[in-house]
Amino acid sequence: MTLEGHTAVVRGLALRADMLVSCSLDASIMVWNLKNGELLTRLEGHQADVRGVALSGDGTLAVSCSFDRSVRVWDVGRGQETACFTGHTDKIFGVALDESGYRAVSCSWDLSMRVWDIRGGTHSIIQPHSSSTVTRTQAPDSLVLESRKRKQRIRVEIDEETGPVT
Repeated sequence: MTLEGHTAVVRGLALRADMLVSCSLDASIMVWNLKNGELLTRLEGHQADVRGVALSGDGTLAVSCSFDRSVRVWDVGRGQETACFTGHTDKIFGVALDESGYRAVSCSWDLSMRVWDIRGGTHSIIQPHSSSTVTRTQAPDSLVLESRKRKQRIRVEIDEETGPVT
């Protein structure tokens, strides 16, 4: 099956059951039904390249990041933006979402990682870093981010109950 719709390079993917969400340098996000290849919705709102996308555990929320310096939250079923967060001072290149869909983490060329409270709209800076790569792993009740460059490594665990733990 070939999924066609983006007009530029696809930069990120998120998968839940039979749903795939893709983001692209064309500033759009697309939600696909993997059973039949149907495009379910096209999410638009970013003003520049969309560099990352993540889905909540139940697949109802998506979060995206862009070179426009914003993190956006989407109601996947309705195909609508529900929030737009700003605070980074440079391009955002990575985003992760905890299983609950309540917290997102973004990383930027401004050398910071920020934790976003999706419900309250607030954020905190975890720790400045100097990495161009952030990897994410899911633990049962937390989100673990690792930022690496050469011999430096930052590991941040975000517990759903208590918040960031470095």
